[in-house]
Formats: sequence, structure tokens, C-alpha cells
Amino acid sequence: MLLKKLYVCKKGVTLIEVMISITLFSIIMISLTTYFLGIINNCNSQMEILKMKQNVRFALNQIDKILRECNQQEIIYYDNMKKFELKNNKDDTVFVDLSGIQQNKFNTILYFNKDKRQLRINKKGEHNVLIDYIKDISIKEIIDNKLIEIEVFSDKIDYSVKMRLNLSER
Repeated sequence: MLLKKLYVCKKGVTLIEVMISITLFSIIMISLTTYFLGIINNCNSQMEILKMKQNVRFALNQIDKILRECNQQEIIYYDNMKKFELKNNKDDTVFVDLSGIQQNKFNTILYFNKDKRQLRINKKGEHNVLIDYIKDISIKEIIDNKLIEIEVFSDKIDYSVKMRLNLSER
């Protein structure tokens, strides 16, 4: 009788109950993990798109900043070469070359390298990369040497930013 009481104890859980609870817990955890990984991947892709848009906007702002830093009365735009001729604060002639053709001239302070898809700055001869992933830079002369429109295109996403510059009031 004593042995019968020891083997018929119903206070614990059976192996089948443990297996069912582990299986249900695993299914819930896998579905939650998949859901949260999807949210994280979506967030990362949105952050990458935002970064590309900010890079394009920053490139356009840097072009505008360089043009404003120079002597504002002497800005000449050459339409056939997509190049600006400027006078810096030391009264030296400098260029902003947005044609995409790589020209490593010492007096070019800002240039667009279309092969590497980079906007580079060359203030002290070091050719530093300013922005990556720039597909193209389009310049339209609306009024000869007075009003131009600059548009910067992103490389990885379908996005562009444009700005108009009034050269006569600078």
C-alpha cells in the first residue's frame, strides 16, 4: 500500500504537458522575433533613404555655400563646361567645376567626379570627398549669367533637389 502511494502521486506535470508548453512558447517567441526583425529592417531601410536625401541636400547646400564665400560681384558661369569662375577673398581666380570630368587643377575648389559619383572639395590641395552617391548634377542657365538652376540627383534612390541662384544680386 505504501508503494502504491509513492507511484500514484499527481502533484507534478507530465512530459507531454512540458513538451506542449515548450512548443507553444517557441511558436510565440518565433513569431514575435520575426515581427520585430521586420520592423527593424524597415526602420534601417528608411534610415538609409533619409541619409541619401540628406546627402543630396547637403551637396546642394555646399555648392551654394562655396558660391557665396567668393566675391559675389565676379561670378561667371560657363554653360558649355558647367563651370563657375569666381574670385576668392584673396582675389585669386578659382573654379567650381560641376561637369563631372575629373580635372585635378589646383585652383578648382569644388568639383564633381562623375566616375566615382563624388562631390569633392579642394580648398588646400587635398581633394577631400565631401559627399558620396551623387548620380549627376544638372545646371540650367535660365537667364544668361544672371539666373541659373542647379539640380543634384541621388545615386541609389530616385530623388533630386534643385535650387535657383540669382548671380546678378550676389
